[in-house]
Amino acid sequence: MNGVLGEISSRMRNINLIDLLTRYQHFEELHRRLKEFPEYNLHLPPKHFLSTGLDVFVIQERCKLLDQYLKKLLQLPTVSCSIEVWDFLSVDSQMYIFSDSLSIIDTLSDKAPAAIVGLVGRKEYEQCAKDLYYFIQSAVFMKQLSFDLLELLLLSAFPELDYVFRQFDQDKQKFGELKLN
Repeated sequence: MNGVLGEISSRMRNINLIDLLTRYQHFEELHRRLKEFPEYNLHLPPKHFLSTGLDVFVIQERCKLLDQYLKKLLQLPTVSCSIEVWDFLSVDSQMYIFSDSLSIIDTLSDKAPAAIVGLVGRKEYEQCAKDLYYFIQSAVFMKQLSFDLLELLLLSAFPELDYVFRQFDQDKQKFGELKLN
């Protein structure tokens, strides 16, 4: 079953409008992941399981409810700044496949260094392992990794650009700074 694609319009930094296509199951997966946040208390609009999924009125109503859900979601500061939400709203989210490979997470948890677990606690360590696993899958991580690899390649080919990259590293925290009016 292909499912019905819904369109999300996302205004990124009030500059450009990005249209994303997403399936309801992606909202379900996002909702499941966000339940980990203590301040997240939203309810995902129902899918209307009694419809065929092709009823125009039902689809329009679902889109309206999902839009309201996203607006409420973006009002939660900690949740809206999470990797899960950023990844969901990114252009690359169309390519992103939610997966939960328990074997990898279990391996990260089972092979935990006793000293670290003793310092932070088992539950906190396991949550950190899950967060790390999801972050490594995210488009945000892949973009950052790509930029770092590109920088290494350019520096190996053009060592004289070292000063430029050092200056960029010093100034990069200025990009994306939140400026309140």
